Amino acid sequence: MKRISFFVTAALVLACALSCKKSNSNPGNTGTMTDSSKSVLVKITLNPVPAANTGSFDGAISGLLPNLKDATWKVNGVTRSNEPTITFKQDDFQNGLLTLEATSNVNFTTFSFGATTLSNYPYTIHIEPTINGKITDSTTIRVTSTLTRTWNW
Repeated sequence: MKRISFFVTAALVLACALSCKKSNSNPGNTGTMTDSSKSVLVKITLNPVPAANTGSFDGAISGLLPNLKDATWKVNGVTRSNEPTITFKQDDFQNGLLTLEATSNVNFTTFSFGATTLSNYPYTIHIEPTINGKITDSTTIRVTSTLTRTWNW
């Protein structure tokens, strides 16, 4: 189970890093993006949080600021600086809840996760992204085997 978790995490980190480093290839690029920036807050709830010997939940989030620099994130209210991609796992959840919030408005965010479980230990993931103060794409997923998902905001 730990080997699967490691590979899922590595793949998610790589996907986030590659997708967030895209920039405008226009020769007149001044180093800023023209899209409007937005506030991003993501709440993730696991019910129940899988035990290490029955399942795993790993993920990553990253974002780009309007000046094409990496966003800084708060994880459960604690700012984590100098981490272009924030990775997390079920151990990071507090009472089944994890919050991820960009400390500044971002132009682009990638959020990915991988989940596994043994069939007799299913659990539910609820993802509630709040973009510019409005809940969007709220999703509940039941995990009964292995799955991965990615969102871009």
